[in-house]
Amino acid sequence: MSFGCPSVVSSKPVSILWILFLILWAGTQLFYGAVRPGAIAITAFGLSSLYMVAGWICPGENRFSRVTGTFLLGVTLLFALSFLPVASFLFPFTHALRDTHGIEGLWPATADTFLTLRSFVQFWVYALAGLLTLRLMRAGLSSQQV
Repeated sequence: MSFGCPSVVSSKPVSILWILFLILWAGTQLFYGAVRPGAIAITAFGLSSLYMVAGWICPGENRFSRVTGTFLLGVTLLFALSFLPVASFLFPFTHALRDTHGIEGLWPATADTFLTLRSFVQFWVYALAGLLTLRLMRAGLSSQQV
């Protein structure tokens, strides 16, 4: 069964995906307001699933500028660097605290791995929201609907 996504405003699959995105986004704000630790993970899973469904229903390449791709790669590398145990020169205060307390061995450069990981996932949630919006707009969602 092929849904197809013609370039018309009334494209049913595109409108349904947009409504599902809005419902997901609004629902996650309730969890964020409650400061639930799992809210960002649930949001990331839901948005990733929705993005994959959009890719299946509205096939096409993920087109974005080279600058955007470079930015996304750069942010990912920056976060990856904070998880490596060799980046103590970037986080001298954290390294000094570990030395003060006698903590030895290989540790991530960041002092708070959980919050750093959560921030990284949150960054990608926002990036996926933008990429999903771009995909749906290329598939027929009008800027007026957005």
